[in-house]
This record gives sequence, C-alpha cells and structure tokens, in this order.
Amino acid sequence: MEDPIKRAPDFLGIGLQKAGTSWLDEQLDRHPDIWLPKRKELHFFDSTLNASWHDKRQERAKKELESLNKRLQTAKKGQVKKIQKEIEEQEYMAQPIQDLDWYKGIWSTIAPIGVVSGEITPAYSLIEEDTIKLIREDVGVNKVILILRDPVERSWSQFRMMTERSSNDPERVFKKRRLLDRGRAKEILERWEAYFSPEEIFIGFFEDIKVRPYSFLEQVCNFLEVRFDRAFFPEAETPVRVSRSAPCPPDILEFYREEYKSDLLYLANRFGGYPLDWARRHELLPE
Repeated sequence: MEDPIKRAPDFLGIGLQKAGTSWLDEQLDRHPDIWLPKRKELHFFDSTLNASWHDKRQERAKKELESLNKRLQTAKKGQVKKIQKEIEEQEYMAQPIQDLDWYKGIWSTIAPIGVVSGEITPAYSLIEEDTIKLIREDVGVNKVILILRDPVERSWSQFRMMTERSSNDPERVFKKRRLLDRGRAKEILERWEAYFSPEEIFIGFFEDIKVRPYSFLEQVCNFLEVRFDRAFFPEAETPVRVSRSAPCPPDILEFYREEYKSDLLYLANRFGGYPLDWARRHELLPE
C-alpha cells in the first residue's frame, strides 16, 4: 500500500542562476495552490559540495525566529495564525540535525496538505549524477523546472552580481569554475535527463519571462497541474533582483563566447528559437 505521507517536494527548480529563478519563486509563492519554503534556496542537495549550507540555513532560521517572535507579541488577531505557522517552519529549519530524513520531513510535516509543494535552488543544476539519482529514486521527486538563458549573458550577469561584493577580485571572478559551470547547459541537461523523462522536465527561456511572463506562468502551471489565473500573479511584469546594467568588456565577451561555443551551438540545434538567436548574436551562425 502506498504511503499516504508526502516525503518529497512535488517539484524542484534547479536553475539556471541569473535566469529568473527569484522571479519564479516570488510568483509561485503567490499561487493559492502552491507552497514553497519562505526562504528561497534550501541548498540541501548541493550541501555535499558545500557543507556550510547547513550552518547558514540554521543561522538564518534562528535570526528569522527572533524577528517573528517579536512580531507575534504585537500582532493583530488576524495575523497571529499566519505568524505562528511561519514560526513553526523556522523552528524546523533551525534544527541541528539536517539529514535526508529532515529534508523529507519538510514535506510531511511543514508543507500544508492538499497543495503542490516544491523548492527552488539554482545551484542544484551543478549537482552530480549520483545525487540526481537519489533525488529521483530515493526521495521521489518527479518534476523539475529549468530556465535557460544565453550562457554568455548569464555569466556576465553573474559576474556583475559577484563583483558587487568588494571581497571578489574582478580579474579572477570571470574565470571562476563555479561561475562557468553554471552556464554549461548541455552538461546540465544531459545529467538531469539521464533520470527524468522529457515529460518530467519543464524547460523555459529567460526571454519569455521578460516579454510574455503570463504565458510563461501559464505553461508552468500546466506543467505542475495547478489552475492558472492572471490574478494570482499581480506583479508578474515586475523584474526581481536585477543586476546593475553595464556592457561586457570585449576581452571578457570573447572569453565567454569561446567558453560556451559548443553549448550555444548545441542549444541552437536542439531548440531553435531563442537559442538560435543567441548563436547568431555571438557570430556562431549566419543571420
């Protein structure tokens, strides 16, 4: 007999970073039939690459608890239940042991019953095949959302974000492996498609978020099998976490174009459409 207790998210948003995942998180969080954790990016499955994510998650939850408890003291009657539910979630996130059973417990004890639940962590695009296999076969996730963006533009956007921090040296950032690997769409697709069928992976494009956000959201809702209504998304046309605008210097542009040449051609041949425009823009295919 099938276990009636939900022990996995219904979907994962796996990236790409700087391709609209913060926007998507904010939009889906407003949907009445979808639940996501209050803080985007749980970083559970990539904690094998960076164990400090567990400590960071706990510390953030503890700080949030302090704020919530203060709010509870002065909350109006109609706000109390909502704040208490947020406290319950942050108490769970602050637990000292955060193993796979803890992760499964998010969906069985914190996520509300009767809704589609998921989480969005762009760094999941980088995890290795053994972890993807665990996600699919052990945890039981069966839907994945991936948003693609011109890898050259994506990397330049991440570069700008990273160099806003004074601790990062601009001369070294643009060649960082972790930055470059986040744009290797071919490798990312091949790893995830080894365990998820085409029907289980939603592949969207960053341009659609910018030019036709409601159409994009309708496609996502259809994929997640929830109802679509424009009224659910009153701020869909408002950008989220936009990096400062600046032209890419010629030397960095040429570096990224060479770095992603094979990805650009692969995407153009596979999808046409926007990726075909990317390849033409970077002078890899004729107009």
